[in-house]
Amino acid sequence: MSPRRREETIYVDYIESDAQHQWHDPTRFDEFSPWLLISERNPVLRLMKALSDAGCLVSPALEVIAGTWRSVTLDDDFSWNSVHDLNVATLEAMKKQGLLNDPAQEACSAIANEWLYPLHSIDLRKQKVHKNELTEVQERWNPAS
Repeated sequence: MSPRRREETIYVDYIESDAQHQWHDPTRFDEFSPWLLISERNPVLRLMKALSDAGCLVSPALEVIAGTWRSVTLDDDFSWNSVHDLNVATLEAMKKQGLLNDPAQEACSAIANEWLYPLHSIDLRKQKVHKNELTEVQERWNPAS
């Protein structure tokens, strides 16, 4: 998927060209699944709707989410099971504090199973690398190993 297409599936854009004005929004990428007889939303939008439906997007719930995830450090041993368990723990903590909307079972299932890990503990700054270093790595790379 191109960067432009990826962004178009997430963001709303107002486009002005010549005499035309139009909105581009992610719903134009909804796919219809005839065997399910439902429209399948973009996964990002589906997750955001689930987070909203469950009550995760209000200040007290965001504090619970931060309390669960802020101390988590991602490393090479961090697994999907760990993500799932933390998602479930987050929802349980919200329920315990009366912050989880009811009924939110479908939303909670989507959150537990589709919410990816946060990237706050990963250094995402641009690394300066010389072209010669990259060439050396490419030359040493062996797909058979």
